[in-house]
Amino acid sequence: MPLELKAPTFDRGFEDIYRELRARIPRYNPAWTNFNDSDPGITLLQLFSWLAEMSLHRMGQVPRNNYLKFAELLGLQLRPARPALVQLTFTPKTAEPPSTIPARSRYSAQAEGGSVVFETTQDLDVIGAVLAAMVVYADGAPVNIEPPTVPPATPFYPLGRNPQAGDALYLGFKPNANIARPFPGKMRFLALRPAADTKGLPQRAGEQKRDLVPPVDLVWEYRPKKDQDAWERLDVFADGTFRGRSRQGARAR
Repeated sequence: MPLELKAPTFDRGFEDIYRELRARIPRYNPAWTNFNDSDPGITLLQLFSWLAEMSLHRMGQVPRNNYLKFAELLGLQLRPARPALVQLTFTPKTAEPPSTIPARSRYSAQAEGGSVVFETTQDLDVIGAVLAAMVVYADGAPVNIEPPTVPPATPFYPLGRNPQAGDALYLGFKPNANIARPFPGKMRFLALRPAADTKGLPQRAGEQKRDLVPPVDLVWEYRPKKDQDAWERLDVFADGTFRGRSRQGARAR
């Protein structure tokens, strides 16, 4: 069982302990009404408060390694070291052709004590085409969706509440006369589930994560020309299924 250990602190002094003990007298012994220093009971409370302060002070000097050993006796252990994760945002230039940022590209960020270097985990296609329109076709009718401009975006059902065969999500991009080919020859589509979907869900120690079964089969198509009614199928060269919190599929035109 992993353990996130934080060493306890013991910062209670004599006055703090003594005030708490004296405040409990009416609860446990209502007949005790003499709280003067001359009362033998008050003298004993002051003595015990002084002894407790000394004991807490000694407990505060226990090295952190002792707590780790005590935790090991209970079958607990520290979590292993894990690399830090960060989300990077790349803003493409609309006047430039698409480009690919290769995996393991390195970027640095400022932190306490110096800079921290991060590496990308997979290739990223940077496309300057601007998303201009989104249409959800479900239940036999099209519904216009406002394209997200400023996060957080308004959530919506990309294939309707109850996806059926023939339902579709249309993405329209604003053409750019300066770019002959606004899209690369190979593209990777990545769909992420928001953190709110899994936040607060119980996690069981030792439970193995299983891949989720996709509820629908996705087919990707594109329209080569604006004045062309027929849509053409994107040739699949790699495909991924639900893995943890994301679904991604790589496609080729």
